[in-house]
Amino acid sequence: MKYFRDVLGSIDYNGTNVVNIFKNVDFDILKNDDFLDDYVIKDGDTPIRIALNLYGNADLFWIIMIINKMYNLFYDFPITTRVANKIKKDMLQMGYTVGEIDDFEEQNDQKRVIKVLKPEFVQSFLFQLKDKVDGKA
Repeated sequence: MKYFRDVLGSIDYNGTNVVNIFKNVDFDILKNDDFLDDYVIKDGDTPIRIALNLYGNADLFWIIMIINKMYNLFYDFPITTRVANKIKKDMLQMGYTVGEIDDFEEQNDQKRVIKVLKPEFVQSFLFQLKDKVDGKA
């Protein structure tokens, strides 16, 4: 993880020093769909779990976050089906219309399809990132 802190820098988040995934760096490799795959998020998936499964390294979770312009797991990542069903039940009891509940469900479902960097391009991406941050690109 030290490498990514060196490249992206770090920020204080609620008293914890974390990798600065907010660093605004433009990546040419991400502008070409040949380098990306669609990925459907399943219940229980997290960026860490996806990175571990795809790239063999959970520390690369931030690549998934950057590619999808996700900055907050609570708002940008879909909630599980179990939690969504509980929220829908609560919404119904609170007087929300069926249309409003359907909109909530549709918004959550839309968050399930994300882009992921194909594993064979991770090293190229990391090199491009380091060059850009170092001012070489």
